[in-house]
Amino acid sequence: MLACLGCAQPTVEAVAVWIDVDVEPDGSRAIQIYDGGVRRSVVLEPTIASSSSDLLRLIVAPRGIGFTATAMIDTVYVDLRDGGKGRIDPRAPGIAAELEIDVAYTRHGNGVRRLFADEERNAIVFLPTPAGVREPFVLELPESSTPGRVIQPCRAFDGVQQCLQLLSAAAAPVLFAVELGIGPSPTVDGRIVAWGLPGDDTRGGQAWAEPTRLAVGELRGRDVDPDTSRIEQTWCRHGVCITPDGEAAITMAPDADGDGIVSCELLRWRWDGPREPGEPPEVEVLPLSWQCPTSEDPFLVAALAPDLVVLDDGNHVHLTDLTTGAWVSTPKLGSSTVQMLPAEQGRAMLFVANNGAVSRADATGIRIVSGEHAVCSRLGDPIVSPSGNWVVQSCLGDTSQLPVDFAPIPDFGSTVRISALGLERFDGIPMRALAVDDDGNTLLYSFDADDGDRAPRGLFVLDASGQMVRVDELEPAPRPLMGTGYFSAQPKVR
Repeated sequence: MLACLGCAQPTVEAVAVWIDVDVEPDGSRAIQIYDGGVRRSVVLEPTIASSSSDLLRLIVAPRGIGFTATAMIDTVYVDLRDGGKGRIDPRAPGIAAELEIDVAYTRHGNGVRRLFADEERNAIVFLPTPAGVREPFVLELPESSTPGRVIQPCRAFDGVQQCLQLLSAAAAPVLFAVELGIGPSPTVDGRIVAWGLPGDDTRGGQAWAEPTRLAVGELRGRDVDPDTSRIEQTWCRHGVCITPDGEAAITMAPDADGDGIVSCELLRWRWDGPREPGEPPEVEVLPLSWQCPTSEDPFLVAALAPDLVVLDDGNHVHLTDLTTGAWVSTPKLGSSTVQMLPAEQGRAMLFVANNGAVSRADATGIRIVSGEHAVCSRLGDPIVSPSGNWVVQSCLGDTSQLPVDFAPIPDFGSTVRISALGLERFDGIPMRALAVDDDGNTLLYSFDADDGDRAPRGLFVLDASGQMVRVDELEPAPRPLMGTGYFSAQPKVR
């Protein structure tokens, strides 16, 4: 691993933010920003009585368009788009109610949502963001489709109670809420509603000046039996997939006959589908191809478009066109757990094995990106560039994997970068990858292998040519953030 401190610094088209551990006597604290190679900072000053600069959340928006900083009471926004000054927007939420501390962006990045602390309030709050919602508003959620059933928004601790799960499109300002049933792995069972929200519409199509209910109806699907060989349902929560442009919600059809035989059918609910005025959209039943291996129970893990879906049966990944019936399958590479990473705003999926093998599914089919293997004790999840052309894994190694000349080193780290060009491995001091851009440039931070907290010691860039350069000494030291480590980072989409 080379270092070139005297050379011109390479850059990564990414945004990373962190906060200083130091606090000024007046309670203010600096938020540090890495923005495509430009280093700057903004100062967060408490502006409301009883508020504090002791941040609870610091989250970079999808596409690196800005970030949100949330304390117990304050919420502030920093716009980092082209021409943005990187200044704090001082607007307060403007909601006369206590909100929960948890905060999250939609996948599109057009809105930030928070829940009311009052668990009886069946509504969510959307706050202004750099590239979306301009004024705060309250979105009232629908009642259950089952008479007498009371439901509220799903919270982190929910799991066996009915609730409304919020799901958002990755490439359009469209939000869904689906009603979940009871059980350890609850599935969609009842109400479904779609809204159009204000914000930039990357489709170049319809945009909504204010929150607009697009349609409401009912949807009931099924879950899959737990199996550690299956891909985790992190993208399609509770088995419901939202298409990238937000046209439809798709889920697996339940066993209609009650005979326990798995049905190779999907259900699709489209708010923009043909229907009579005032009538809810019809739920379409979509039989899968005759090639669907019923005995293996292939389960929906992604919808790349309204008519293009990805399924997983534990051993294989399947891509099927619901219009033509075309069916393409590939075995999962490697013998270890496979993770699925979205790219191109959900229009492509990467399948990354622990051993470094990578395959990809998109509108052109399924193909192997790299079949090379590497020993890797992963540090967290791998990261992917916006286009999906680059995957980076951070690893901790052991000396048995090093050449003899390196044997005296007690602990080392490896950065594994994977693309269609092959697998590259960079061994040296332990590093953790934060973001990778579409040229393969990677932003990382170093840490001491003996430090259990893995506190950052320096910010580095691994450029496309394989050169590692320190770009920031990280002084003052970053302060840990609640639930997200020391940094929040996202690659920038050009």
